[in-house]
Amino acid sequence: MMSTRILTTVAAVAVLVAALPLATAQQKKKPVAAKMSAAKSTFQKDVVDFTTKFCVSCHTGKNAADGVDIPKNVKEADVKVKYAKLYRKLARYAGSKQMPPRDAKPQPKDAERTAFTKWISTNIK
Repeated sequence: MMSTRILTTVAAVAVLVAALPLATAQQKKKPVAAKMSAAKSTFQKDVVDFTTKFCVSCHTGKNAADGVDIPKNVKEADVKVKYAKLYRKLARYAGSKQMPPRDAKPQPKDAERTAFTKWISTNIK
């Protein structure tokens, strides 16, 4: 009777130990997926929404102010490669509060400027 309990307990422990790597692997996948979606939403919020709200009304199309033509609905990959130089420039102007002009409404909050410039400096090499 005692040996049956011991065998049952040992078997149960063996099953739990065998399942441990699977559970650990599944837990590791979740944070990666969460980080990817967080990165995407950060790009959308910190870059696309920022430029849409504060920049593109004056800086889009063939009549863009000062020839600075900011693409609408830009993809993250394009910002990092195709438009990297432009977005570094935008970050410099936004970070130093040269843009948008002081009389423009609305004005970004300091936290919005910081998030925009931080995303650019962190993600564009």
